[in-house]
Amino acid sequence: MIKIILMIMLLIIRIFSFDKELPYPNALVVAKEQYELIIDKGYSDGVEEGDIVVQNEALVGIINEVKKNESSVKLITNNQNKLSVKTADNNLYGLIDKYENSYLILSGVKSENVEIGSKILTTGISYIYPDNLYVGEVYSIIYDESKPIIVVKTPVDFDNISEVLILKR
Repeated sequence: MIKIILMIMLLIIRIFSFDKELPYPNALVVAKEQYELIIDKGYSDGVEEGDIVVQNEALVGIINEVKKNESSVKLITNNQNKLSVKTADNNLYGLIDKYENSYLILSGVKSENVEIGSKILTTGISYIYPDNLYVGEVYSIIYDESKPIIVVKTPVDFDNISEVLILKR
């Protein structure tokens, strides 16, 4: 009887312990331009336009063109785009509208309501990116004559990015 129970348990372990693949494996960056990456996954891997790209649990960009075995990723560092974001602690809304010296610049938020270390998340307002994707943290607040500049540090090293993860939209 014990032998039969052990055999059944081993069978159950074998059935449920197979390697489950993520919807997409990690993608390697095969080329990089200023505001775009080319990755080694395409529609033959199930990648679709609009899928989200992350690294270190932080937003990198969005798939904007898909070929059979490669895709292009539009980066959040593109200064021609605006990324609608909010602070995680008190839901203050603003825009990431500039990438400069490896930092993202947040505008439209009153600096007296933002604290150093506040997590910055996407809002989902634009429908381009879903709500609550991690972007980075407030690194510093620089005061000049016209308006305060809120500097956001992302954990993504956009200058040396070599591998990313694709999330199904």
